[in-house]
Amino acid sequence: MANNMLQYTILSNSAASWLIAFGIIIFMILFAKGISKLVAWFSVRYLTKVDHRNFKETISQRLARPLSRFLFWLITFIALNNLYFPRALDFFVFKLHFSDIVHKLAMALLIFLFFNMLIGVVHMVATVFKRSASKSADRSLIQLTSLLSDLVRAILVVLCILVIFKSFFNITAASFATSIGLVTAALALAAKDTVENIICSIIILLDKPFLLGDYISVNGTSGNVERIGLRRTVLRTDTKTLASVPNRDLTGNKLENVSNQTFRRFRQEIRLAPAATAGQLENFVQGIKEIITAQGAVVTSNTIFLKNTGNQGHIVFMEYFVSITMAYADFCALNQKINLDIITKMEALGLQQVLIIADLNK
Repeated sequence: MANNMLQYTILSNSAASWLIAFGIIIFMILFAKGISKLVAWFSVRYLTKVDHRNFKETISQRLARPLSRFLFWLITFIALNNLYFPRALDFFVFKLHFSDIVHKLAMALLIFLFFNMLIGVVHMVATVFKRSASKSADRSLIQLTSLLSDLVRAILVVLCILVIFKSFFNITAASFATSIGLVTAALALAAKDTVENIICSIIILLDKPFLLGDYISVNGTSGNVERIGLRRTVLRTDTKTLASVPNRDLTGNKLENVSNQTFRRFRQEIRLAPAATAGQLENFVQGIKEIITAQGAVVTSNTIFLKNTGNQGHIVFMEYFVSITMAYADFCALNQKINLDIITKMEALGLQQVLIIADLNK
């Protein structure tokens, strides 16, 4: 009786065949996640020198989860592929057998899951290198790892689409190679700006005009470099907002890397009323020099002189430098103290100010 029930035909397959297929699927539902975690942890712990305890979340999210999905659907498709496709469901859709369409969709899903797993591996490798570079404070390696990981993932996405396309339409190897060339040319024309930005990102990687964390200024936008991507670089501006700058703007325009400067500079021009006498002006210039000298070794160098004179007033130029290691808040406090002392000196000499033009550089 039991044998007869197992041999009973359901949708072109025996009951026994269906039970075996569903048994395998249920097994994968129950154990695919556990098997994937075991394989991922074993691979990281015993096949690499990486301390797996520092990458628990990354291993779980980027290795175990994609591997679990791929294994589940791979075994499921293998189990179902041993069955005959039900004749009742094998109708025509646009002159194609429905069974062929289902098979092609299944292959497309497997290809997608496989490449998604590879992208997870790339992300895991990039995370390991970034962590190592962060410990050694190697900003160049962090930048290199970030760009290369983005580039490899982009290549994998394009390959995934092309392989799915080849599998779905049964393209031969020669036609597939031709298609790749045509698609590449079409993408280069349609996404010219994107391709240009990717090339510029490689130029930035090789020339290293700036690194992660540097303070740069380009086209009126200034900020600390937070991320260098394939298409654009993200800056954290002075107002704490994020600004995205296309990479071609960073290589094709004047770029100032403020982080590479060795000193902070304060420059100021003081315009005095024409009524000031030569003696007052001489005493005033000498007084400013004494004020700067009184700051000690904080001010590394200075320049103070009577720059210009005329019926519009007398211009006294002053400039001094401090070490870049001085905090910006301390730099501002120093400028304020010096300016207050200059105002006191002007009052003592009876000088009248016409206009002050200041340029405070960070």
